[in-house]
Amino acid sequence: MPVQTETYDDSIDYANEDPTTRKRRFLEEKMDMAVKSKFFKRRKADEDDLERLQDDRIDALKNKMIEAANLDVEKNSQGQLAFEKFKLLRQVMDILSKADLVISILDNNLLEAVRLWLEPLPDASMPLYQIQKELLHALITLPIKTDHLVASGLGKVLVFYQRSKRTEPSLKKIVDKLIGEWTRPILNKSDSYKDRTIKFNDYNKAKYTNQLSSMKKNKVAEPKTLYEQQAERRNRAAIPSARTTAYKIAPKVDPSLLMRQQRGGEMFNRITRKMTNSRKKVVKKSGPSIEGKNLSL
Repeated sequence: MPVQTETYDDSIDYANEDPTTRKRRFLEEKMDMAVKSKFFKRRKADEDDLERLQDDRIDALKNKMIEAANLDVEKNSQGQLAFEKFKLLRQVMDILSKADLVISILDNNLLEAVRLWLEPLPDASMPLYQIQKELLHALITLPIKTDHLVASGLGKVLVFYQRSKRTEPSLKKIVDKLIGEWTRPILNKSDSYKDRTIKFNDYNKAKYTNQLSSMKKNKVAEPKTLYEQQAERRNRAAIPSARTTAYKIAPKVDPSLLMRQQRGGEMFNRITRKMTNSRKKVVKKSGPSIEGKNLSL
């Protein structure tokens, strides 16, 4: 007969417990343990089933995305309109926006299908702007690692977007940010702004002024954005889009120039105070004098 292990509660005295009560207590404890064990096993099984359902859902979407990309390539090669990816875009974004599916998205290599959607078409045209915008914004929210990039080949496509002149400026900022975050661990760079190293160089105003004037003369017209092209086709005016410039070299600070500017500022403040004080006039109070002048009777 197996020896039963007693579990004691410090708040209850079991010393004077009769055999019948003790036996009933052991039976209740066994039943409680059996129920708890069954509950944990069922919970583990439910979690496994949920993971399987999520994986199946991601795999099904991945196959749909690949099929849509292939259909668009085929239609574009035949000179037809390619909108298969656009039809599926809302369903794709619904999946990519769910935080509880992030692990399944990365583990099942859904990024491979994303790469196919971002690749240029056979006639060298870029995907629809809406597709580029939605997918690039979704990539920012995913914790993509080097292994995911190697398996999907997504990094090569984004490098193309970074170098291409046809990429919208707003999207190029997102691409630059993504590539910077992905390459930082490879180059062992810290993401802290304090650890950032900035290259400094002397600034010659006359030299750079001459360079700027010559560049303006030989400047080639910048390619128009999709929005500007559409406005031109409709014979309408387009609001100029903001152009951002990233600077990698900072000018060296000239301490003597700062001192001269500070002294000039102090002199200006002194002159301003002096002029302000000179304008102030002491106003004599009106009213009757001691002699009774100006007294109205």
